[in-house]
Amino acid sequence: MGELGELLRRAREAKGLSLAQVEEATKIRRSYLQALEDEDYDRLPPPVYAKGFLKNYARYLDLDLHKVLSLYQESEAVASPPPAPVMLDEPLEPFAVRRWWPV
Repeated sequence: MGELGELLRRAREAKGLSLAQVEEATKIRRSYLQALEDEDYDRLPPPVYAKGFLKNYARYLDLDLHKVLSLYQESEAVASPPPAPVMLDEPLEPFAVRRWWPV
């Protein structure tokens, strides 16, 4: 668990809250809350949604939103490098010119 996940977990536990209670209050699925605390970004929806969940969770826990988002950006950049593009040596289909006018 990284710094962000540890911060979220400690803040939640300091308030005496379970993941079930946070789920009830924020309407964020428990599995997503657990994934945020574990920093397991593969279990989260696309980043735009994950960032929204993180903002809501941080607000609920009264955490500094700027700090939480900067930690998220750092950990996400390290956790998931973009996949390399696949290059093909030849086209997928042969190029054929079709004429729609009479010859």
